[in-house]
Amino acid sequence: MIKISIENIEYIKQCHQNYIRENVETKLRIYNIFDETDNEIISFINNQIKPQLYKLTLEEIDMNMLESINDKYRNLENKSIDDYIDNDGIEDLIENLEKYKEYINTTNGKSDSVKKERAERLNSILSKQYNFLKKDFKEDDCFGGKLKFNRKSDLLGHINKLIQFLKKINQKEEINENGKLIKEKFNLKKILMDIFDYDNFTKNKNGWNRHKLMYSLKINICPYCNRIPITNYVTLDGDEKTTADLDHFYCQDRYPFLALSLYNAIPSCPYCNSRFKLQKDFFENKHIYPYKESFGDNAKFKTDFNDDCDLSYLNGNSTNFDLNIEIKTQDSDELAKLNNSIKTFRLKELYSKEKEYIRDIIKKCNYYNSKEIDMLCKFENLFDSKEEIKEMVFGHCFKEDDLQKRPLSKLTKDIYDEFSILND
Repeated sequence: MIKISIENIEYIKQCHQNYIRENVETKLRIYNIFDETDNEIISFINNQIKPQLYKLTLEEIDMNMLESINDKYRNLENKSIDDYIDNDGIEDLIENLEKYKEYINTTNGKSDSVKKERAERLNSILSKQYNFLKKDFKEDDCFGGKLKFNRKSDLLGHINKLIQFLKKINQKEEINENGKLIKEKFNLKKILMDIFDYDNFTKNKNGWNRHKLMYSLKINICPYCNRIPITNYVTLDGDEKTTADLDHFYCQDRYPFLALSLYNAIPSCPYCNSRFKLQKDFFENKHIYPYKESFGDNAKFKTDFNDDCDLSYLNGNSTNFDLNIEIKTQDSDELAKLNNSIKTFRLKELYSKEKEYIRDIIKKCNYYNSKEIDMLCKFENLFDSKEEIKEMVFGHCFKEDDLQKRPLSKLTKDIYDEFSILND
């Protein structure tokens, strides 16, 4: 596994912040209509999610913050708002709002304007008639901007949004005649999936979306396996696309509050994402996290004799050898992450199929040893450095930060390190 580095991260953060402000922050505000007193769901949203919104979506994941939020979330994920408030009260509120829509539509004359007193009646309905709603309810708290109800269409549009929201949170559990649950109530998990709506982010056609994010990241190789290339391209319609899957390092099914986190989004190949990783919980079972970590020198590919002890493989004349991943750390946490990553992404099995490629590297190492490279360096104006010669011969950069540029670069570097020492 290799580390991801992003050159244009500030541009990406700005685009993502604008999307979060318009599509997530406004959804959070609507929960202000509920009093959080004795309501754990609203308290969790107001005290855990809202204050951390931009940390959760724009910044590298803080493990202390994640642990704190996750502990509270696990205790509440199956609870819903109607566990704390009266369902009949919500239904009465919906009924009154529907009646109020009729009242607005009875405006005399041809004007579409709404008198101030009629606009203020919405406040009256929401703030005075239901004790589970905040007394200081304001439309701008709910919808993210100061509303000017000078037209009926404006007011009706916002009332309709509120009705749709109330119907959603009042969704009841349904069980079919065979006793199978066919519809869950709108619990905290669903609330967070609705707030951090990844499907909407994917389908958003008129602005920042999943495709533009991955295109802008400009990741060329799957960071999990370092085998499969990722291609960014522009369609005939001018849409920015990529061949990668977007993997949620912490799966959105278990951590819905990280569904739109920049640093939870890992562009990866379909094999690593859809065949190997699936819904594995990387919080409970730690893995190498590509935005901060890599295998580096702690886990290196290394060849070894198999039972046949075929010496010819040392000269690059045979594929009759074993390939292992040698782990060199004694740190228990690091050891667990390395072993989990190797196992999850089937790295040992996948790379054992690359013996023809490895044989070619070994053969080049035998021929282009340090003496041969020194000899090539003597040709003036042909090469600038030994590193340039190595890149030409092996087709790869050998710096750790450059391993994300080409497939099999980690394997190439490790085999080169092994055999260049043997041949010097």
